Amino acid sequence: MIIGKKIYKLSLCKNSMRWFVEHIDDVPDGAVLLADHHEGTRGRQSREWKQYSGQLLLTILLKPDTAHPECPAKLVKAKTGVSKDDISQKLHFLNMAITLGILGALKEYGTILKWPNDFMLHDKKIGGMLLQAVWQENTLTGVIVGIGINVNSVIPDDDQLSEIATSIFQVTGKKTDVDALQTQIFESIDDYYQRWKNDEFDAIFYEWQRLQGYRGRQMCVHKKDGSVVRGVMNDVLPTGDLVLNPDSGEIQNISFCIVETVDISKNGQK
Repeated sequence: MIIGKKIYKLSLCKNSMRWFVEHIDDVPDGAVLLADHHEGTRGRQSREWKQYSGQLLLTILLKPDTAHPECPAKLVKAKTGVSKDDISQKLHFLNMAITLGILGALKEYGTILKWPNDFMLHDKKIGGMLLQAVWQENTLTGVIVGIGINVNSVIPDDDQLSEIATSIFQVTGKKTDVDALQTQIFESIDDYYQRWKNDEFDAIFYEWQRLQGYRGRQMCVHKKDGSVVRGVMNDVLPTGDLVLNPDSGEIQNISFCIVETVDISKNGQK
């Protein structure tokens, strides 16, 4: 197993993704960074990830080509002649693979996937994941995965986030062994990472597509440009795009790169 074979532990980490960028030449594929305390933890679009006791915060570095030169999913231009644009689709599939790995460890709690990368229980977020590619000129030197899961956390009712977020404990009423869950996540991500390395892109996409938990549901997509689109989630594409049937106008394909937030209607199926 690659994921978690090497674990770095810090008492305080101000920015786990930056730590991996600074040490990217020295740490191996699948390395994990754990910290007793985090400062400045961020989610998508650099939004603050509010921390509560009982959370599981993980940062993983993936270096598929440097660690496994025989891997068919090579990414480094110096060895393969592949440009940034040519490998963008492989990175989309990698995002799907890691998402499926996390979901695989959380499904026993009833967790479902919300596009693009949120993990949900009872229509509230219990976790999220983001990927950051690290480039040196035209060479992709690594991919950093940041994961945050509300495991045994308690979000107070008077906290604004309680409207949209919860924890496994608050839904199930049972404490979870965080160390055991962490091991499950490592094992599950490792499985899908190996599938990605073996070019099982179609299988990864179709599973990611099948496990989308909000197809047929009304959603509200807030774009970075300030515009808002409301409609029914039809499907997802191999590019990772959302296919939305808006309340008015033609069906749209929406890239997660232009999306700020996605809200789900509380009115159930349309």
